[in-house]
Amino acid sequence: MLGFNNSNALVKNGAWDIQLQKTGYIREAGRCVVMLATIGSRPMVIVLLDSLGKYSRIGDAQRVKHWLETGESLPAALRAKAASGRPQRKAASKARPGEGRKRGSSSSSFACARAFSR
Repeated sequence: MLGFNNSNALVKNGAWDIQLQKTGYIREAGRCVVMLATIGSRPMVIVLLDSLGKYSRIGDAQRVKHWLETGESLPAALRAKAASGRPQRKAASKARPGEGRKRGSSSSSFACARAFSR
């Protein structure tokens, strides 16, 4: 029997029903995550681009999931708990060459969740 361990925190989390997920980095979009997950008994596609740190896309996904399930933003105490134990990286203060833009205060400059019908 061959065993394996998945290091992806969202896929390992039993609170998520993820059918497909890909994380990655490209210069134009920064750190990204794209996933197909069932949230609130509906299939959802979530795309998060330009995450400031290695772990912030996980926190962003948790906040989007909570918002889709409840219609409310994640309470501050839960945000702090979700972020605890993860190394925090300072955000870069200057834009990438040729972009002429500054990063916003949120860790993802673009977040999209879309339900689709089968």
